[in-house]
Amino acid sequence: MRLLCVGALVAGGRALSSSPRAAAVEFHDALLSGAVDARAAVARLEAMEAGGPAAPDLVTYALVAAACLDEGRAEADAVLARGAAFSKARAAYRKPPKRGVLDRAAAALEVLHEDDRVIAVAKPNGVLSMAAGTTKRFATLPDAVALAAGVALSDLGGPNALGVVHRLDRDASGAMVLAKTRAAHALLVREFAARRVRKTYLAVGRGAATWDGARAVDDDVQGKPAATEVAALAAGGDRVLLDCRARTGRKHQVRLHCAALGLPLVGDPRREKKPETPGIMLHGAALAVDAFDLDVACAPPAWWRDAAPGLRDALEAAVR
Repeated sequence: MRLLCVGALVAGGRALSSSPRAAAVEFHDALLSGAVDARAAVARLEAMEAGGPAAPDLVTYALVAAACLDEGRAEADAVLARGAAFSKARAAYRKPPKRGVLDRAAAALEVLHEDDRVIAVAKPNGVLSMAAGTTKRFATLPDAVALAAGVALSDLGGPNALGVVHRLDRDASGAMVLAKTRAAHALLVREFAARRVRKTYLAVGRGAATWDGARAVDDDVQGKPAATEVAALAAGGDRVLLDCRARTGRKHQVRLHCAALGLPLVGDPRREKKPETPGIMLHGAALAVDAFDLDVACAPPAWWRDAAPGLRDALEAAVR
């Protein structure tokens, strides 16, 4: 029945939902489940580009291109090129960061893995995952990676998000993977969209944990389903070291879910008027993408040990 509905959607141009956005999401779901083949996906994309019933976005181009790559279809390059043009046309002008700002960000960067398709790095605190308006005072991760590693990144996401397939907040740190090629970019987007990426965060909350083992939090974030498993690893004073496993990737998900447990994260500028730490105590400690044979880990910044002296031994154990 699912195949029949998707076929009707492709052939007849009729939306499965009265909402254009919902129709696009249903098309994405069909691509992720394998319910539509590459040829039909390209036809559907062309119908969307022609004006209806829903407009394509970056995820649409990435998923259609991934389907073409899976089947070895020649249309893959054209779909990727159209996706890059789509993203470029929607990119806002940004002022580049000051050279000194960029130099410091590049010097603080740690390369965790690199091959011909991707590069994984440890993002420092204070570096933007991608550009958002002016970036004069802050470096972006793509700029820092290009300078530090001398690599070209995929333009599928546009000039302000070269290679970017996921994000960490500016004030957070941790492992991130960026795509070097358009094809790798599309395939990575699919892995993240299908939730086949394993992400582990370390965080330090203020308060006391009142549970044992892992605690599941499924509060919606911005009206969308979100799920995080949170385990208390150690306590020191009024601070608790947390192991957080994000099952979804909503904006600010981990910090919101920790706060929902009564453990707001130390350094969170949304909860502390004048944070005393250089950044929020939220760190992407490990990232794994099996489809890319990628499994990396990195330690939190050195300043964490001074910010939470009662957790130093636990921090050492957590990153071994």
